[in-house]
Amino acid sequence: KAVNNQIADGNRVFLRHAFAGQMCTATELPRLKDDRRSTELLVDRFKDFDLVVTSGGMSVGDFDVLGQVLRSRGEVLVYKIAVKPGKPVLVAKLDDTFFVGLPGNPVSTLVSFQLFVVPILRLLNGVSAAWPAFAALPLAHAVDSGGTRLDFKRAMVETGDHGSQVRLMPKQGSAALSGLLGCDGIVARPANVPLSQPGDAVGVFCFDEKSRYLDLARFETEIWNTL
Repeated sequence: KAVNNQIADGNRVFLRHAFAGQMCTATELPRLKDDRRSTELLVDRFKDFDLVVTSGGMSVGDFDVLGQVLRSRGEVLVYKIAVKPGKPVLVAKLDDTFFVGLPGNPVSTLVSFQLFVVPILRLLNGVSAAWPAFAALPLAHAVDSGGTRLDFKRAMVETGDHGSQVRLMPKQGSAALSGLLGCDGIVARPANVPLSQPGDAVGVFCFDEKSRYLDLARFETEIWNTL
């Protein structure tokens, strides 16, 4: 939502809390202008960090300057992944610094953080099993057949008298922050998977307690303070 021709920097707020949940020391860098010179000067500072994570500017448009600079100066490890949300993720290395460029849409940013940034943080911290394990849990309702890409659906794990089951959040759009309220996991829907019925088992990546987005509403004031 824009106010007085400004857009709230919600991704900065969410990522600030997401990094705090990983118990690492994080430094917030300034917002970038769509200017190559200022972008190159900021990229020069990346060597001071083990890992740099940004949000937005990773596509191939004329104003996606950060992605252009990183692709020209760094060793590109991964770029444009066939997943939804999160296709324009860029993972690169600049000398000894790892870089992860996340998409700009809020939901894409947060889902990609869980899928790409958290495993890198765990590896940097010496954790051998960096990639979180998926659990097979039954669906609480039917789910449409899959699209052309691996799709990570936001979900809630419900526990009742008959065990745990998974319910997808009603809003799955990449800009639908309300679809994260109560979300505590991601369901992996392979490309072209057929219609799933209630009770069918699906792969679920369950967030740890520190990563659950149960109280995003309390960040509202902090988000609007970015204007």
